[in-house]
Amino acid sequence: MGWGEFEKVQARFQQVCQMVQGDPQRGKVPRAFITRLAQIAALYQRNAAYVRQQIRTGRVNTAQEHDLTFYARWLWRNFYHLTRFSERHKEWRTEIEQIRDSLRSEPDRLIHHLHVVARWAELYTRSKEE
Repeated sequence: MGWGEFEKVQARFQQVCQMVQGDPQRGKVPRAFITRLAQIAALYQRNAAYVRQQIRTGRVNTAQEHDLTFYARWLWRNFYHLTRFSERHKEWRTEIEQIRDSLRSEPDRLIHHLHVVARWAELYTRSKEE
């Protein structure tokens, strides 16, 4: 990733860490939020790999690559699960919905680096006992 992308990834990482670590007025989001982000990222990556394999075998043409990769199962699961998180954790609703929406917006392209955000946040917020 380039420096411009890194800055966006770092900003999301910090946002996720703040949500999981919490603050006195708003409470915190459970670490399961990070796990859910990692699952969405893995689903996206598996789908993207499958589409690339279909292109190599000639079953799909490259003109369809974007649509088959982007408009797939990971997209509706992202929307569903993160909307549910926002309903359960109303004090963090704005931030959760912002992450949800940035995953599906093409200019932001956070989905391409969501695995980095999730893994980085997972390691950073790990307790000493783990």
